[in-house]
Amino acid sequence: MADLSPATLDQARDVPATSVVADVQWLPFRDNSFDIVVSSWVIETVPEPKRAVSEYLRVLKREGRVFATLSSRPDSLSGRFKTLPLRAIGSASPGTS
Repeated sequence: MADLSPATLDQARDVPATSVVADVQWLPFRDNSFDIVVSSWVIETVPEPKRAVSEYLRVLKREGRVFATLSSRPDSLSGRFKTLPLRAIGSASPGTS
């Protein structure tokens, strides 16, 4: 589990996972490290959402999956712009609709 805020990681201390203080735009993990990347209310908060999505894909194994939740309204101009990198992944992934 990675978050920029040590306080946020502390709140999740009951989750059975290793916690790492890290910026999602510059993840400190090797390429192809994870089967699953879960991103919850992150993309719409970072200055460079495309960079964050690139990092998700870099650390993800070839057959891995990204699961993301967003807090912005997808029908708003801002929400659609900020979620563009994720929507592009979905349209580029084989077997998705």
